[in-house]
Amino acid sequence: MLKELNDIPSAFIYMSDHGETLGEHGLYLHGTPYSLAPEEQKRVPMLVWMSPKFKTQKDLQNHDINWRDEHTHSLIFHSVIGAMGFNEGAYDSQQDIFSIE
Repeated sequence: MLKELNDIPSAFIYMSDHGETLGEHGLYLHGTPYSLAPEEQKRVPMLVWMSPKFKTQKDLQNHDINWRDEHTHSLIFHSVIGAMGFNEGAYDSQQDIFSIE
């Protein structure tokens, strides 16, 4: 649907809210306290899509995304705020995946 909005700069971010243990270590569950949870519950998928107009507006190439070895859910807040151009107050460009400072 976003691809059809040719003239509107847009980005899509997906990050799962939690992981799931699906038989690893004999466990079938989620929501284990963080200190006890296996890595399968702590590490979650993240997907980012950017329209060509968004990349042009932000002067980004796909490889410019501010990727890290570890991501946290706090990246979502700062990246959305930064994508919208609100960069005051609680915004931290270090936590914005679209910031290439």
